[in-house]
Amino acid sequence: DEFKVYSQPIWNADTKQITTAEALVRLIDPALGFIPPDEFIPLAEQNGLINDIGMTVFEKVCAFLSSERTKKAGLTYIEVNLSIYQLIMGNTIGQFKETMAKYGITPDQINLEITETGSVSTSNTLLTNIDELKALGFKFSLDDYGTGYSNLTYIISMDFTNIKSDKGLLWASDTDENSKILLTDTIQMMRRLGFNVIQEGVETKEQLDLVVSAGANLIQGYYFSKPVPADEFLKYVENFKYE
Repeated sequence: DEFKVYSQPIWNADTKQITTAEALVRLIDPALGFIPPDEFIPLAEQNGLINDIGMTVFEKVCAFLSSERTKKAGLTYIEVNLSIYQLIMGNTIGQFKETMAKYGITPDQINLEITETGSVSTSNTLLTNIDELKALGFKFSLDDYGTGYSNLTYIISMDFTNIKSDKGLLWASDTDENSKILLTDTIQMMRRLGFNVIQEGVETKEQLDLVVSAGANLIQGYYFSKPVPADEFLKYVENFKYE
């Protein structure tokens, strides 16, 4: 129970409302305090515990979605990170089915986020399990686009719903004109190809205006809110007004 699931709101530029969020795992140890995910996730992937952590997060998200208060908040779905190791080892799909049945959750309420590095894996087991999850009704988001090696043909063939634009390019665009050109052209291209674009890392009004004008329709970042516990997140959504 030291693993907590926080939610970071994602603002919809079309409706001007918070319509979704990313579920983010946090580890708060009684002795060590807060342990960053970039420290414990790689270790969990190395020692085989990532499936247990992933299922803990998935169950907490399903429980969150099943509450009456969450249902009234107007969220369309929740973004949940999925390690490729969860798709290669263990009975992840069976566990997903069992957990969703327990809480009365359907696959359209969850978008599974996989990293760009993971999406280009040629593992037959990985690709078969992704296809099976899609057949069940899950949709996928490509996380951290711009940091890996995915080619556009492969991205199109994977049939992602959302492409998440990496924050590094956005932050570089504050001071570098070429980064700004690359960022805006990439967003425009992804939108023309029919993808939703989630721009992460938005922290200022200037950054928000830049990516929205380029076509990004889903915005995530500290400009709106940091990741927060479930109760604080729901209060934020219930009281949200865009000005």
